[in-house]
Amino acid sequence: MVNTNIGHLLVIVPILGCSQDTSISQTSSQLLGGLAREVFVAEIAEKYGATTGWYEGLIYTFQVHERLITGKPTLFTGQVDDVFYRNRDTVIQFHSDQPLSEFGRSFVFELECSPAVVDTIVTRHAGEADAWYSRLIDQYVVVADVDEVSKPEFAVFAEPYSE
Repeated sequence: MVNTNIGHLLVIVPILGCSQDTSISQTSSQLLGGLAREVFVAEIAEKYGATTGWYEGLIYTFQVHERLITGKPTLFTGQVDDVFYRNRDTVIQFHSDQPLSEFGRSFVFELECSPAVVDTIVTRHAGEADAWYSRLIDQYVVVADVDEVSKPEFAVFAEPYSE
């Protein structure tokens, strides 16, 4: 099961990338500035007043709602799963790498963003032979305002097969 969290992207910072282009790898290292990942993420959270640790001890969707829709931005780390249009808005879908909740739920964030943010993600590995792979494993620190939390319902519709 996946809880989908819908909101608006505020900040996106690459924290880990894999690339044969040394300038990209150096950029990721420079962003960390020699700090451990946890310290770097904590500094981003403090800078933007973002909620962290929201994923701990979650069991039900209402708990996710109470922790993410607080009037404060939420911080998570994860990978870009997809970019698409919803109505007239550009949306980035992130798969969060936060630990699974007690019942094995993972988290997906669908965040409205500007085309400039999408362009930054798409061109991050431009010119690399394995750019598609590098984009799949890039990790980001994301700060977002979450507006809605939902748990998708799965249904199967079928007709009996008859001759």
